[in-house]
Amino acid sequence: EAQLAHAVDPETRASLARDARLGQRFTRLMFEDARRTALEAEAAGATGWRVDAVVALAARELGDEETAYARAEKAVRDMSPEAKGWQSMAVLELFAHGRQKAITKAVLAKEDWPQEWMTDVHSAYAVLARHPLGTDQHVADHYDFLRWLRARGQAARVLDAGLERFPGSALLHDRLRGRILREQGIEGLERTYAELLQREGAPADLSWFAGYAALVAAEFHRRAGAADDANAAYERGIAHFERFIAASPERRDSADHYVALAHGGRARLAYEANDDERALAEVLASFRRRPASAATQDGLNISTVDTAKMLLTRLRAENRTEPARKLDAALQELAAFDPALLELPAYERETPPERSGGRRGRRGR
Repeated sequence: EAQLAHAVDPETRASLARDARLGQRFTRLMFEDARRTALEAEAAGATGWRVDAVVALAARELGDEETAYARAEKAVRDMSPEAKGWQSMAVLELFAHGRQKAITKAVLAKEDWPQEWMTDVHSAYAVLARHPLGTDQHVADHYDFLRWLRARGQAARVLDAGLERFPGSALLHDRLRGRILREQGIEGLERTYAELLQREGAPADLSWFAGYAALVAAEFHRRAGAADDANAAYERGIAHFERFIAASPERRDSADHYVALAHGGRARLAYEANDDERALAEVLASFRRRPASAATQDGLNISTVDTAKMLLTRLRAENRTEPARKLDAALQELAAFDPALLELPAYERETPPERSGGRRGRRGR
């Protein structure tokens, strides 16, 4: 167990990463040592789930899936309910993945499979849901598998329970947004988060996710050409992020990033509506809020810098000297902050000439 723990310790892997090839060799040797020691102990009379767990986890790392899954099944069957360490969590995870793989293979081959396999999957994830070392990734894996099997009701219950335990999980909120969009459409997205925020004891992180949901809704409205709805959604999103910052000022950077993108989205809407004064104000607000976010593309593959450059071209063409000067100065400040922010996005850059020398580089989208 100590050899296995040393092999999987992040510090061990970090120290070995300085030389990738040598690190891989030493890591493999450590797992081989753990497996050999466990098998020697077993030959000398050691029994119980801990022996099987070490063999299973070492076998997995050594690429021996057949042994890994078989030993994991045996370990889980004999495991004590009081087992709370890393090893019990890891072997439960391995067992669940093994059962999922077997079910997937049978379903794709259109073959019958024992229904108790599904019970095994549920049971393993149910234990992981209460395990001290259980993670939101376990919840996501369980949810995704149930959805793949079209067990939507069970999947929803798993996700809801997971969010109770991991209310700040981006992984699970991503799945929640997907579920809402499938079941209720874009109209349900902000409404659901508003209802969640009204619940007693709603966590502070929920304001961040409500803000993000509002930005997702705004981009849906933009695609549909509903500018007023998009502007309103951006405004609500900014308000949610401001509340998050007020509650968690030490974590404001990610909120500032999305507030900057919201201002950038509003700038684009104003530009498309030929409201250049408001477009300029929103661009400048975005740059001030978080300069590093200026070149980040939103869900429509448009950055605030993209909008600023188009706006500057129009202002100059219309001889609007003062607004053009103000915007150009802001772009120059951005370049001084980080010249890369004004570079063309990768898909608009010149492609290098082909080695054959047959054709010159060209712009591509």
